[in-house]
Amino acid sequence: MDSLRKVVRPLIPVITVCLLWCGLYGSVAQAAMIGTENVVNAQQAQQERQRLRSLYQRTEVVSALRANGINPKEALGRVDALSDQEVHRIVGHVDQLPAGSGVLEVLLVIFLVLVITDLLGLTDVFTFVHRAR
Repeated sequence: MDSLRKVVRPLIPVITVCLLWCGLYGSVAQAAMIGTENVVNAQQAQQERQRLRSLYQRTEVVSALRANGINPKEALGRVDALSDQEVHRIVGHVDQLPAGSGVLEVLLVIFLVLVITDLLGLTDVFTFVHRAR
């Protein structure tokens, strides 16, 4: 028993410091009520983002992107990087367009958003855009 105390006794300060450190720097959990409006807005934004992704996967859109020198996979990645408000605004433009037309206009809007994010230095997609210093 004495031999066990000789081994454990020097470890007591180390264990005490570790427990205090974990207790002081542990994360604090917070809980709050989530409103119905927040949940509905999040679901709507996800559906709009998925709709925009499906537009980018259409063959005519893919061919138009390639014709303009844009990699379709990078464009899909950019759609994921858009904020919910930007996605809502783009889908709103798509909804206002007559059926079968306006694909190039949507691509132009998205292209402009991508160029602006390149100018702001948030992304680096286009080599011809030099970010602001």
